[in-house]
Amino acid sequence: MRIVLDTNVLVSGTYWSGSSFRILKMAMNEEFSLIISEKILDEYKKILYSDELMAKTDEIQKARLSSTEVLLVNSERVNPEYSFGIVTDDPDDDKFVYCAVEGKCDFLVSQDEHILKLKEYQRIRIVTPDEFLRIWTKEHRL
Repeated sequence: MRIVLDTNVLVSGTYWSGSSFRILKMAMNEEFSLIISEKILDEYKKILYSDELMAKTDEIQKARLSSTEVLLVNSERVNPEYSFGIVTDDPDDDKFVYCAVEGKCDFLVSQDEHILKLKEYQRIRIVTPDEFLRIWTKEHRL
């Protein structure tokens, strides 16, 4: 399985517990392939290392941040072509959809209403972290 994570999922999973954290742990355990592009990686780094978040970072979060860095280094990179707008309410979010298309992904996981409104794009399911975990659990029951 191949997925793209919106920045809000990556940040949430790095700094807090919950569904996004569980998804990052799954990625670190190589239960699926995480697909990223340079534009997404740049945004991840900008937000993860923002002064606002770094000022609130404790030792546990620093350890999680280190794990997230390793995950990003080991993620599969794609270089999508951008030709037209998909997320009309927030064109900056197009990079996640284009990455998912170029990476032949099964899922784009986001908490952003602008992206979630699409629900599906070129057979890529666009879901929240909770929805992704419900689907994953259902499809991977023994």
